[in-house]
Amino acid sequence: DYERAVQLIETFNRSMYTQNDLPTLIEWIQALPPKLVQSRLDVALSCAWALLATSRSEETERCLQTIERSVGATADALLTGEIALLPPDVCAALGEVTVIRCSLTMTRFSNPEKIRRLRSVLPRLTDEAPFVYNTPADLRPVALFNLALAYEYSGESAEASEAFEQAVALARQQKNMHVVSLSTSHLAQLQATRGQLHRAAETYGEALNATSGLTSPLYALAHAGLGNVLYEWGDLDRALDEFRKGIELGKVWSNWESLLPAYAGIARVFIAQGDCDSAFAVVDELAELVQRFHAPAMQPAVNACYAEVNARCNKVQAATRWADAFPFRVDPIEYDREEEGILLARILVGGGRAKDALELLEKLLAGARAGSRTQRVIVILALQTLALHELARDAQGNELLRRALALAELEGFVRSFVDCGKGMQELLQQVDAGYARKLLTAFTRVAADEGQKMESPHASSPPGHLALIANLSDRERQVLQLVSEGLSNQEIANKLVISIRTVKKHVENIYGKLDVKSRTQAIAKAKELRIL
Repeated sequence: DYERAVQLIETFNRSMYTQNDLPTLIEWIQALPPKLVQSRLDVALSCAWALLATSRSEETERCLQTIERSVGATADALLTGEIALLPPDVCAALGEVTVIRCSLTMTRFSNPEKIRRLRSVLPRLTDEAPFVYNTPADLRPVALFNLALAYEYSGESAEASEAFEQAVALARQQKNMHVVSLSTSHLAQLQATRGQLHRAAETYGEALNATSGLTSPLYALAHAGLGNVLYEWGDLDRALDEFRKGIELGKVWSNWESLLPAYAGIARVFIAQGDCDSAFAVVDELAELVQRFHAPAMQPAVNACYAEVNARCNKVQAATRWADAFPFRVDPIEYDREEEGILLARILVGGGRAKDALELLEKLLAGARAGSRTQRVIVILALQTLALHELARDAQGNELLRRALALAELEGFVRSFVDCGKGMQELLQQVDAGYARKLLTAFTRVAADEGQKMESPHASSPPGHLALIANLSDRERQVLQLVSEGLSNQEIANKLVISIRTVKKHVENIYGKLDVKSRTQAIAKAKELRIL
């Protein structure tokens, strides 16, 4: 009884958004005959929004094209005089199609084109205008949010901030907490990029407190962003906790905007703790997720994660393979590729290609300064210092390092320097600046932590077993501890935010290293060796 089914969907679809149950809504709508869906524009648009929210970009675009075919016109009509010849409900549907299409990350529109289209739609979203699914008042904050994103990704941060603030104000009026949280998170992201870490942390807190206890998968972005701020300050434990929350929420709707930085953040935390095995396992988990959610557009970001872990774990050859495929001579480097460019520069410096790195860093510095992206300026200056040191130009490098320290001190940047490695530690010792001494203390803490990890956790263990204990990686010891607590492989995977396949591999490695064949034997052997 499809007619009754579609009536029920029309009745309950909005409540399914508030209950975060969009996969079920999509399943129901896609089970209906296509012609029936095409005849009910509200249901078709509801499906398009649900597909968009769950990051199913290709299906979203196909759904939008189906809507356009059903009304006999395309959204391009909004940019021409043709719109005046169309019925009001068709105009309303095409306006909503435009807002959805401009929300897609992977779309044929450039950011300037998105800005042009959204500017044409916004004046039409008056309270008196006709509508099909969302009212004009509901669409306005979403359209403004998309406009702000287009400004942000064009590097126009002032325009982006203003549009995000307008989106927050309108979304609060409409009680659209999804847009409130997302817009506030992006405002915080812009603040962090401008180097305003304390203000960003406060704004991320506002994003997480926007809904009086209600939870949305879209809050994952605030958790991931706050995790990055805490990581920069060197608060690794709290950063890890925020990243894990971001992943837990982000998986609900496969929200890649939060999943990618959260996974990358966890990998960085593990590297900072001297555990490269776990860092690679985290990126493996991300790669598996991309395959499971059928998101090939995310593969370049996964490749960049692997490249960063390779570079920072001294696997130079593997990192260089990624670097060789990057078009670093492109000029100018666009805003949304700056982070990749900075990673490439890091790899070039580590691979002995200081001249190439300096050429690239000059381009990156010009763009970052023009956009007031202080966070990136600090990292770029630090990398320039390392490259100049490789070329025996220390006097010039020391001057750049002093500039970086002056920018970093007020907001407490730490990891931007510590992640540059021992070479940066040596250079900081040559600079007469108070903040350099504080950063050297951070390097000392890192060295102490790494030394602690290399030591046996039980000084009283029999000498003959020291090699065996050291042979267990940090993650293997963590898994072993959870095994001893009686957790299943699936429960361990959930707790550590890794795949069950990765857990099984760790358990297999533990069995091999302890020369046992079961959990019971592994626990007994570990207790005998005083590992547990």
